[in-house]
Amino acid sequence: MNPVMYGKVEKGKLVLDYPEKFIVRLASLEQKRVEVVIRKETNTRTSNQNRYYFGIVLAVFSEHTGYEVEQMHDALKEKFASKRLDNGLMITERTSKMSTVRFTEYIDQIKRWVSIEMGCYIPDADEIEI
Repeated sequence: MNPVMYGKVEKGKLVLDYPEKFIVRLASLEQKRVEVVIRKETNTRTSNQNRYYFGIVLAVFSEHTGYEVEQMHDALKEKFASKRLDNGLMITERTSKMSTVRFTEYIDQIKRWVSIEMGCYIPDADEIEI
């Protein structure tokens, strides 16, 4: 397993949230080559977004189509979160890795399509209790 360490940059220096975990991990890699990746932290979808997506969006659409929630999840990911590479391969985003903004866009695309193409109304999150 490759643990992810979080922190922030202050005055050009890295300040880790849990430096003791970092030290333990470094010690376990003594004399080994390592890879260091530094990138801006992104906020992945929230638990409220997740509950709304699975509990309302997918549940309503699944009931409308007669398919299982997981089947609809896979089909909608393929339609709205996939792209074909130049070599012909298809890659699909994992919704669990989407940022809050990207996940909102994803849900909005689904709701628009479901409404226009499938004649199925999915209530907004503020219209229902999640």
